[in-house]
Amino acid sequence: MDSTARSRASSRRIPVIVAGLGLALLSACTGTKPTASPGDPSPSRAAVPDPALVALGELLDDEGTLPLDAAQRVFATTVAPIEGVAPLTLAGEAHHLAGAALRALVAPQAKLPEAVATAVAKAIEMAPDETEVEIPAGAARARAGGGDEGPADVPDPEELAETVSHVVAGLAELSGHELRLPVRARVVPDRRIRDLGVTWGDLRSDGSTSACRIMLAERAFAGDGRSAMSTIAHEVWHCFQLDVNARAFESGPLWMIEGQAEWAGEAYVGGSSSSASGWDTWLLTPENALTRRSYDAIGLYAVAESSGAETWENLLPMLGKAAVAAVETLFGGPAAQAVRAQSQALVRFPEMGRQWESYGPGITDARTETWLRVSGDEPSEVSARAGRLAVFPVRLDIGVSEVVRIAVQGGTAGAVALPGAGTVALEPGGSVHFCMAPGGCFCPDGTELEAPRASSGTGAASIGAVNGGRLSVVATPLTIEEACEPPALVGRWTTDVSNVMAVLARGYGEMPHCTGPYVVDFREDGSWSAGYQATCRFSDITGSGSASFTGTYTATRTTFTVADVAGRGVMTIRGVTMPLPGVDGFRAALGGTADYVIVGDTLTYSFNAPDGNRFTISLTRTG
Repeated sequence: MDSTARSRASSRRIPVIVAGLGLALLSACTGTKPTASPGDPSPSRAAVPDPALVALGELLDDEGTLPLDAAQRVFATTVAPIEGVAPLTLAGEAHHLAGAALRALVAPQAKLPEAVATAVAKAIEMAPDETEVEIPAGAARARAGGGDEGPADVPDPEELAETVSHVVAGLAELSGHELRLPVRARVVPDRRIRDLGVTWGDLRSDGSTSACRIMLAERAFAGDGRSAMSTIAHEVWHCFQLDVNARAFESGPLWMIEGQAEWAGEAYVGGSSSSASGWDTWLLTPENALTRRSYDAIGLYAVAESSGAETWENLLPMLGKAAVAAVETLFGGPAAQAVRAQSQALVRFPEMGRQWESYGPGITDARTETWLRVSGDEPSEVSARAGRLAVFPVRLDIGVSEVVRIAVQGGTAGAVALPGAGTVALEPGGSVHFCMAPGGCFCPDGTELEAPRASSGTGAASIGAVNGGRLSVVATPLTIEEACEPPALVGRWTTDVSNVMAVLARGYGEMPHCTGPYVVDFREDGSWSAGYQATCRFSDITGSGSASFTGTYTATRTTFTVADVAGRGVMTIRGVTMPLPGVDGFRAALGGTADYVIVGDTLTYSFNAPDGNRFTISLTRTG
């Protein structure tokens, strides 16, 4: 825990042929416990992201772990100087990074340089005037009459033992996990640690943990009792993490280790002021990758809780899993659903439904507002680049008299809501028409346009991204006649084959670098063709690749389905031409429907492969 921050499936390879067959690949898609009550937002605070938490995120590796070299430099900056280790220059009140750094260094002390190991050992050693209390495994007991208030002042050893025992028993009941480690806790002068608290494990020679150790700074008890109890519960939750994974602090990502503990401490007491900086950072930086978060990941666990997940029971099973699998464990469902829920919650517009608001213990009133305003007859678009398991929340201001089409592009899952129409879930590349005319929208042939009826005003849209990337929301005003027109797919659409390969590589692994035109023709008679001629590099070898496919299609205003796929592909390397491997088997396994949207001269379509990967490809009209 730790400080003022608190006071505030493996990818399988597909033959190279897949890369060039955006449309042929489309043919591959066969044709979907008790919890703490929310804290009250504080309307008087000036909300800003905590610069120290942002700085900590920048030090993490791609999986969210604090590397040993970075941990040493943070330790030298925030705990004590270390000979031969250069301190960092960190923005903001960086002292609440100390706990994360010290925790990362305690477990691997034997592997550290002697100067570093000596400094770490000195930081956690017990001084002669300090008293440590122990709650033996299985001896924790709930306090008579319950109560979530912590000690009103710095506790004596007897009161500290009673309080920690009460918290251990309470967290065991909530999580369903009985702590098997003894907990040893002490209060130390503020000068000893620059965090409110630090937790680590005593490791045996075989790598197992013999005890969980907690140091609490006297300043942890200087504020209100609820914040003090949240701090204690945060630290005790770290003991639960150690109990199921002795190497949790050494290998676990901070969004999991610190994010869990921050939420557990606050949920245990029903919210306090101690999590304000973490909440502000979560709510104001929705585009930040989850793997670049720590204490500010409190919001992820709150979204899971408000979405109906068994959050307490799911926390410990997350440990040791990769990011996507851990998120799926937390939410009890696909990561796409998790990022959709997260993206909707961060819009913070409950007028569109409960799912469009954030809830959680200690939550502040911070919000980020990206607006997409639409009036007149010109399309409007907003976009952002989001990190891994991050989101793009958008407010809509719609002043259209007939029809508006809302499309989401990029990412993994989206949603849109307008007054009177409710919420519509969208896949990337998908779109929905809303009828804004008070009397309804009727086509020239007398049929009613298939579109939810909505009212002008403020709405919401959101996109979540499992793998990150550029995310966009596009709104296009239409007349009723335009909305009733047949699909505008007919024509020639082109992009460079390298763009298609880059999209597919995210799901299927590394592909060669190829360049050349990738062309798709949709014809009025319901037939289509696609193909490319490309120059490719295979390591240090230059070769060529080509493919040509044909088929039929049917289309609605938002989807098209391809069928009867035929064709072949070849590759030539050093004068030898051969069939592209796997074409026949791959083609026979495919077939399905794509969501699409056309904005100006750009066609964007998205589809799911049989293994669940979703691809979005954009082409430009050339004829």
